[in-house]
Amino acid sequence: MGRWWLGVVLIVGVATLATAQPRPAPPAALPLPFAAVGHEPGWRLDIAGDGRITLVTDYGSTKLSLAARAPEPVAGGRRYAGNADGRVVVVTVIDTICEDTMTGLPRPNTVVVTLDEDALRGCGGDPATLLHGATWVVEDVAGSGIAAGSRATLTFGTDGRVTGSASCNTYTAGFVLTGEGLTIQKAAATRKACAPALMAQESAFLALLEAVTRFEIASDAALVLHAPDGRSIRARR
Repeated sequence: MGRWWLGVVLIVGVATLATAQPRPAPPAALPLPFAAVGHEPGWRLDIAGDGRITLVTDYGSTKLSLAARAPEPVAGGRRYAGNADGRVVVVTVIDTICEDTMTGLPRPNTVVVTLDEDALRGCGGDPATLLHGATWVVEDVAGSGIAAGSRATLTFGTDGRVTGSASCNTYTAGFVLTGEGLTIQKAAATRKACAPALMAQESAFLALLEAVTRFEIASDAALVLHAPDGRSIRARR
């Protein structure tokens, strides 16, 4: 009798645990409008402010539009699903940084679009959001580290300008993000004089900043600004 009841309790307990698994917590709302792109075959996905999804794939030969259901939370993101022209479309947007396979441009979201049985993989979101926010503190300029006691910084504003300390003087410069990469205009800086080591570091920093053509967010969350000749600026929040 005792063993029988113990078996019932164990079975009920296992069933309760199986049915009580928590659902993924709702992710932060996806900023709309939202765009994602992928390659081989080339495709683009847009989610409008009203939630309507447009998918263009097969290098533009296929275009589908659907009013998706409200997003369902999944681990690390959200999933949209719907039907268009008799085809099942499922869009999964995960909040992990994704690097474009053709340009190397990082975007804030990894995106998988399932069209019937075919899976299209790509990247989505506005790359600028990876730069905006808290100040980046420079820890290396062209592999030379940073002078002891010095501070160089970068703050990327939503107004298209990057500002900060160049080591001695403060600076400001315009920046432009395109689908191909990041460019930074020649900086305007104040004209204070400092110790020779700081002035040399500042000169190297500003010259390299102007040569930048792309950026990445490294696996350790550092920002790396790359110049075509292999030099880089490394910074961390």
